[in-house]
Amino acid sequence: MNLLVVTLFAAALGAQDPTAPAPQEWDPGDPRVRFVEGSRWRGIPPRGRWSGRASVHIRCTVVSNGRLEGCEVVAETPRGRISHSDARRAFADARLQMTEAGPQPGDRVTLEIVVTQEQRFR
Repeated sequence: MNLLVVTLFAAALGAQDPTAPAPQEWDPGDPRVRFVEGSRWRGIPPRGRWSGRASVHIRCTVVSNGRLEGCEVVAETPRGRISHSDARRAFADARLQMTEAGPQPGDRVTLEIVVTQEQRFR
């Protein structure tokens, strides 16, 4: 029985394609990272009362249809001005253009979300 389990496990490992390229990391601002025309991302409301600019970097995995999944916050400046859950959901309806030169399924894309807010005093 143990030999059978080891053999099946070894066969499963051998089934992986050794010629498949390793997933690539894509940085924000790379011109090859483009969204499908008409694709949209959700706006994000700022948290709290403040003035100025805040940004958050989100890293997501590209899936076969160009959608982004498994998004996570990897950086924010300054901290606490943008909701992490809102930022992770911002790209739920967006799709990337799938081209040979651009991101491929399994690649990870880091995108920047910028929120500006002007506090008005009366």
